[in-house]
Amino acid sequence: MEVNKILNADILDIIFEGKNKEYGAYELRKTYNKRITIAIVAMVVICLLVLLTQLFGNGGDKDKNKIIV
Repeated sequence: MEVNKILNADILDIIFEGKNKEYGAYELRKTYNKRITIAIVAMVVICLLVLLTQLFGNGGDKDKNKIIV
């Protein structure tokens, strides 16, 4: 890589220079931030759904479990 292009190049382009970028590792590292953001958002949504299901799902059953003596 030319010296003037090194200062403006992405670190991944420098690391993968002369290597097979089509193999898959280059693309995985290039899109890492997008994939990790999607994973975190998905986990937060799933956890919120489970929490809300537990809160609202058991709200009406409190009176049914009481024993009248």
